[in-house]
Amino acid sequence: MVGIGTPRRRWLGLGLAPWCELASVGACLAVASSCTRVSDTERFEPDDEPLSIVQTVPVGGAQGVARDAAIDLCFSHPVDPRSLAPTDASMSSGETAIDSESSLQLVPWTEPGGGAVGAQGPAAAPWCPGSVLSVRPKAPLLSGLHYRLRLIPRARGWNGELLDTDADGWTPEGDRMRYYLEFTVDPAPEAEHELPNDGEGPQGREPEAPAGPTLTELFAGGNLFDPARTTCSCHRDVESLALARLDLRDIDRAYAGLVLDTRPRETGFPLVSPRLPSDSFLMQKMVRDHRGDALEGILGDAMPPDEALPYTDYVMLAQWIATGAVE
Repeated sequence: MVGIGTPRRRWLGLGLAPWCELASVGACLAVASSCTRVSDTERFEPDDEPLSIVQTVPVGGAQGVARDAAIDLCFSHPVDPRSLAPTDASMSSGETAIDSESSLQLVPWTEPGGGAVGAQGPAAAPWCPGSVLSVRPKAPLLSGLHYRLRLIPRARGWNGELLDTDADGWTPEGDRMRYYLEFTVDPAPEAEHELPNDGEGPQGREPEAPAGPTLTELFAGGNLFDPARTTCSCHRDVESLALARLDLRDIDRAYAGLVLDTRPRETGFPLVSPRLPSDSFLMQKMVRDHRGDALEGILGDAMPPDEALPYTDYVMLAQWIATGAVE
């Protein structure tokens, strides 16, 4: 058994080949190509740095927040989606509970408040250093009212980091701690903030998010899976073990391997979970922790092996999954 802090061999690619799990290490090495290599780098040593909330949008005590605002909590490190429950974050105004839904962005693929990355100019890096927990009210908020977001401290960093509940924003509630973020919605008359009404309710519904890219677009010139790029070349090399794990030579093979193959990988997630990028092993494999290593529990280095995936590629890939992983 390999324990925390114990050196272990790491395989590149999207996981260890099934036959390799039964064969000797020597046999595996004998057929490894230049795209599949081992490393004796120590992995999974204990991480004493706590997980913390380093930024919120809006900021605590904000006035004049838009009625259709989304609340984003930015964490210092990647958060393990398995540590969260749908009810961990809740909203209220006075004694009235506000119907809302939460989602986790393992690495942010939207701007604060849900805006599209790049809408205000190219973004070379994410606005948040770790994961983002986004809370979205299901109906527009009411003008002039005071709102409160409440968070249960269940989140854990992917490498096991515990939440720092001694930081600002955390308050005792009985014998437990809770995080509170309070803000006030713009008090201007309702008519000045009228949202589209499509007949589905007195306040209408929020505008639909723009459609994401298709897999076909990801294969287009200059994008992540473009055959002319070397980023995924191991998954197109007929002599590479990486090709056996995931074939990216063309769109049909890629769709079959990424979306139609629903087997759980070592983190318990399939390669792609349509509409859930953070629950997709493909995205988890792309993320590096704050030390530059692959996330704990993932065999091999983060992909691509030599350097981090450019942020624009990560965003496009996440948006493809978030909008349904369409071919």
